[in-house]
Amino acid sequence: MIIGGLLAIRAVDLKKILAYSTISQLGLLVSAFGLASITSQEAGLLHLVNHVGMKAALFLVAGGVTLATGASDIRHLGGLGRRMPVTAVAAGLAAISMAGLPPLGGFLSKEVYFESILESGTVWMPVLAVVGGALTFAYSLYFFSRIFLGRRRSEVSRESPLLSVSALILAGLTLALGVFPTAVSGLISSVVHADGAPFSPSLLSLSTESLVMSLISIGLGSLILWKYERVAAILSRSVSGLRGATLDGVYGSLTGAARRVAGAVGYAVQNGSIRRYTGVLILFVLLAMIWRPSVGLFEMPQIDDARDVAIVIILIALVLFAALAAYLKRLLYAVLSLSGMGFLLATTFMFLNAPDLAMTQILVEMVFLVVFLIVLYKIPFRAIQTPRRRGPLDVVLAAGMVLGVTLLVGLSISAVLSSVAQYYLGAPVELTGGHNVVNIVVTNFRAFDTLGEITVIVVASLAVYTLLRRWKV
Repeated sequence: MIIGGLLAIRAVDLKKILAYSTISQLGLLVSAFGLASITSQEAGLLHLVNHVGMKAALFLVAGGVTLATGASDIRHLGGLGRRMPVTAVAAGLAAISMAGLPPLGGFLSKEVYFESILESGTVWMPVLAVVGGALTFAYSLYFFSRIFLGRRRSEVSRESPLLSVSALILAGLTLALGVFPTAVSGLISSVVHADGAPFSPSLLSLSTESLVMSLISIGLGSLILWKYERVAAILSRSVSGLRGATLDGVYGSLTGAARRVAGAVGYAVQNGSIRRYTGVLILFVLLAMIWRPSVGLFEMPQIDDARDVAIVIILIALVLFAALAAYLKRLLYAVLSLSGMGFLLATTFMFLNAPDLAMTQILVEMVFLVVFLIVLYKIPFRAIQTPRRRGPLDVVLAAGMVLGVTLLVGLSISAVLSSVAQYYLGAPVELTGGHNVVNIVVTNFRAFDTLGEITVIVVASLAVYTLLRRWKV
């Protein structure tokens, strides 16, 4: 709020003054909503409604003045009140409302805001609010007086009826909200008060403390307005002396540093190397595992029957096939080993009474195998046979993968059943009469997901068939 006010005083371009004043008023709104009290919410919404009218009117005034004079520098403007009377009245109403003078709506919303600041119980917030109000008072009235009062400093063409009348209507709304605040109090009350309590702002219901704050801000603002150009010159010299430490310079430095860091990280991570991608993924998985404060690992389940023995044998075979895929030099054999792992995993699903998952896994492996073989068929023979030495990074990646999978399996084994899992293990059996929890969930509770999975498999199969037809494999 204060920084926006200082920048508005320093600016000389009409639209820049209004833009910085908008930043200042947005600071007021953010502080009001940030207090999170009932009064502050009422103040924020009431000032938001007022700000819409008065700031839109002032932007139309700035456009009308620039259109009529060809100048946007406030130092080259003055004395336009007689040549642009409608625009002057609209600018006066909007500027007085933004300055927080009665009986316009800006005064009422400012007073409610001051009351919410006093309710916060802090000492520094009322001081900052008064300073911000003084700056707002100064640049608002200077904007109007410099352009429309005093001697004329520029040539003026005909006043634009469309811009002037539109600005007058919007500025008139701020006057109406100041005289008849009940026009929007019901809407604000419905947003703030869930219990339907009324919000009845009135010029007669303001507290003495908030009025004292307004008088102090008006007094300080009058002093700034009296020496406005000297204050603006001091601010300009101070900012120019800071050079790169201005807000624009700081923002440019931060964004430039962010771009350089992003570029360095992108070059280090996304360089087209699958090994690099895998390493980063493993690193973050390990960090996520380590970050967890307690991990109960190695609580292995008991092997009770022949089915469990078969599953253990299949898991050992999965490890052997994975080793073969890693160390076979021919890509074709490695691909076949990976597919063998997929089919063994499908066999595991069969032993766990999940035939739907087994069927899905088999179909996915078939599609994967066909696509991979087509890719190998199209890759040049020299690219397939090109040897590559295994270095320390390969060992680190392999060790990281083993450790990560071990941690992941340990977490899944030792994890306590969630409330969702407990529900699916109990209620669905009673509701459906079935005994296979997987089938119950698939057919009764997530049938649409199952339909989606079937659709994906069909689309993938059609894609493979299209590739086979096109490449005549």
